[in-house]
Amino acid sequence: MSRRLAVVADLGGTHFRVALGDPDSGEVFGVERHPTEAERGPDDIIRRIAERFRALGRSAAGVAAIGVPGPVRAADGVVVRAPNLPGWENVPVKARLEELTGLTVLVGNDANLAALGEYRYGAGRGTRNLVYLTVSTGIGGGVIADGRLLLGAHGFAAELGHIPVEPGGPPCGCGGRGCLEAVASGTAVERMAIQAARRKPGSTLWRAVGGDLGRLDARVVEEVARQGDPDARGIFGVVGRYLGLGLVAVIHAFDPELVVLGGGVANAFDLFEPAMRAELEWRLMPAYRTGVKITRAALGDRSGLYGALALIAGEP
Repeated sequence: MSRRLAVVADLGGTHFRVALGDPDSGEVFGVERHPTEAERGPDDIIRRIAERFRALGRSAAGVAAIGVPGPVRAADGVVVRAPNLPGWENVPVKARLEELTGLTVLVGNDANLAALGEYRYGAGRGTRNLVYLTVSTGIGGGVIADGRLLLGAHGFAAELGHIPVEPGGPPCGCGGRGCLEAVASGTAVERMAIQAARRKPGSTLWRAVGGDLGRLDARVVEEVARQGDPDARGIFGVVGRYLGLGLVAVIHAFDPELVVLGGGVANAFDLFEPAMRAELEWRLMPAYRTGVKITRAALGDRSGLYGALALIAGEP
């Protein structure tokens, strides 16, 4: 008997991934990774995603699902505003992809779908109350409450990256200042590293990119930190402190049994964990300190793809 396959995708600020998935078995395979090239705007990005949907859709049963950054209007699959994707305001992702591909397309917030993926197939299996935080180009979140994905009145729930943690802090892409995303995301790591390298020409951070500071991204900063460089390690200390502050608010608000951290910056979990846990130990009310576990995403950078598959399967 032939399998019922679907197309699944996850759009990020740096890359998008597309794959085939089996909603019955929970298997994702044939994952493709392509540069987002966000500066080319929404029409170009949607067109390129549609090309991959059409190619993979020949093996699928007429349905696809995609996670996209920013608040997504649940009723019609419109991205209201994606702070890390220039020009993404009121973009009708569902309608455009369906028009270009002939597939039925489901659209959700990328972090919400990653939360769903970890809950159904990854680190959250067996739990009922979970918070997922993706720390990547930006910071997003998803909440599973009593076994259900929390969407809110308009489908905008759990934009956890926009919890203010530093009043008067750096500007955020959302238009605010001092949001968790502005001070603890991969973009924030890059900003802090560039500032540190400019203060110290010839430093390890500076030499790691031969003085070409445009190449000083979060991955390079992690590599330098693992070599023991105090400036790079200090940056992850700052990230950990702010993540701890944000998680205090999240844990007090949602009382999860599990917090899952995903995204590229989560690869440096061991570097920022001590500072993060110090904030949690100091600031959490005593009743919350032992009732929650914090772990890395089990599905890695595929959490969103698995979440898209769970959306098609209708779970939870």
